[in-house]
Amino acid sequence: MNAPGQSLSIIDEYATSRHMERKALEAVLFKTIMPQEATMEDLVAFIQLAHRFDLDPFAREIYCIKSKGRIYPYISVDGYARVINRQEQYDGVEFAYDQDENGRIIAVTCSMYRKDRSRPTTVTEFLDECIMPDSTAWRKSPGRMLRHRAFVQASRLAFGISAALDEGSDVGGPVVDLSPPSEPAARAEAPRPRRQPPSPSRAAFPEGSGKGNVERDDDGVVWASETKSKDVSDDTAFDIDGLIDAMEAAKDVTELKTIYNDYGPDDELQGKPELLDRAQNAFIRISKRLAG
Repeated sequence: MNAPGQSLSIIDEYATSRHMERKALEAVLFKTIMPQEATMEDLVAFIQLAHRFDLDPFAREIYCIKSKGRIYPYISVDGYARVINRQEQYDGVEFAYDQDENGRIIAVTCSMYRKDRSRPTTVTEFLDECIMPDSTAWRKSPGRMLRHRAFVQASRLAFGISAALDEGSDVGGPVVDLSPPSEPAARAEAPRPRRQPPSPSRAAFPEGSGKGNVERDDDGVVWASETKSKDVSDDTAFDIDGLIDAMEAAKDVTELKTIYNDYGPDDELQGKPELLDRAQNAFIRISKRLAG
């Protein structure tokens, strides 16, 4: 108990914001979020960042990873989305896709707008520079992962989000080695625009191909549209079996969380409660097994 007038520690403040007792918070974070070798100093550094950006580790918005013998805080794409959507000056985002002659995505450009600036912050990420061949998610969904990469980097530049790793940070190699069986990289197809409820305020843009064809949804997010091929389904395919297989192969809880976050079922399976329940139940089951 802190004496009157004594300031709370960062852990006490964060525990209070999560409606938890300090000891309970520490125990849960060490058991479910922090790598096995994490120290109290690692926990304090992690909580400093979580508290600074008001991120929830239990919603997989921020967590810790181990690489090259060191432990780093890691903000997921969901965490970045939460941070920027809380910013008063945030004014939407646009994505554009560059494709080669075979329809394969080779680059994604993210333009992030602020109300207090006349020009957007624009970042282009190239597949050849970003792809992680050892990552299951990058092999199976390179277009979606490249879009996430561009979004994260634009967020960091537009709103000054720093002090945490993302999937492209250079820590001397891949952040987490999934070590899956070797197989050819998947062809990066242009992702379909996300399905949104019909709205009279939704602006429709003509469809085409390549960069510059966009469609804005009710949240101000603009998704690129592209020419529909006759052999491409209108429904976004989510590889639920691939997700579960990858999670089953996880060596520890940290790797499990990385795989789950990379696939993003909480986001991709909105409106598909049965598949979402299946993904979440598998995560819980495997997490308990790995935690012993």
